Amino acid sequence: MPTAVSRSGLFARLVPLGVFGLLLAATGTFLVVAEDDWTGLILVVGGVLVAAMVGLVLALSVRTRVPTTKPPPGVAIRFRARRTFFTTATPLLVILVMAAVVGAWVLWGPPLGVGRAVLAVVAAVTWVFFVPPEGGRRTYAVTADELVIESADSRRSVRWDDVESVWHRPFVVVAGDGLQHRYDDRLELTTTGGTRPLVVVGAHRQARLSLMIVDLSREHVRRRLLATFAREGRVQLGELSVDHDGVQGPDGRRLPWEADWRVRSQVDEQGVSLVVRAPQGQTVAGRVPEEGVARELLTTLRDQFTSG
Repeated sequence: MPTAVSRSGLFARLVPLGVFGLLLAATGTFLVVAEDDWTGLILVVGGVLVAAMVGLVLALSVRTRVPTTKPPPGVAIRFRARRTFFTTATPLLVILVMAAVVGAWVLWGPPLGVGRAVLAVVAAVTWVFFVPPEGGRRTYAVTADELVIESADSRRSVRWDDVESVWHRPFVVVAGDGLQHRYDDRLELTTTGGTRPLVVVGAHRQARLSLMIVDLSREHVRRRLLATFAREGRVQLGELSVDHDGVQGPDGRRLPWEADWRVRSQVDEQGVSLVVRAPQGQTVAGRVPEEGVARELLTTLRDQFTSG
């Protein structure tokens, strides 16, 4: 069962910044109280902002193990769309906020300047949480049988057995025990009869939503691919072409089926690539849809063609 992983590598990078923010606040407090130097208030406000921002980022980033069991019959688990608050632009936002505090201090003096800076921060937070996200307000409902997407003027339902493939764009985390990845950034579902992929992104608790979609659709997708292979003698796994002779990559290189194959994954912002390595060192690599299905299919067919 897939689970979300802790962003342990994030702690090593952000905790020092949080400690630095607390030290700034402590230094500013000392200047204000002991030295009667009110310029220290800038350090207090800036340090508190940095420490609070780091604490909130860590609180939102750390994921515990999330159950992805099938919802009981008649039960719908709902997720609403929301604006993304912490993105790659967050460091710039922190710098801009601190610059606004300093600028307001210089222009209007301590009380009025800090007050206007606080109002600016409140306005930014209000914009994030109350202005409709890109694509409008929508709700995702997950049941045992289907995914339902509702907005103010439309409703679309996708049965799990109609899902043909799931592409995911996981967030990459470099941790002490190697490369880890999550399913919570972006999902694209291709469905039976669909003219274009269905994109699922930007939901509140997106990690759990994405994990549930992957888990509930996986077996249907795997069966569909195996049925296609049995019928046509070949199947396409993203950039990898699989047939009775082996696996071929997008560059034309091919590996015949061997029992001692090793399969590893490479993850970046574009998704997952599988690298298949033969005992002699030859490799074939290509981007694939949901990694679990791709690995299971390759393993099943490898065992089938090498067991004799």
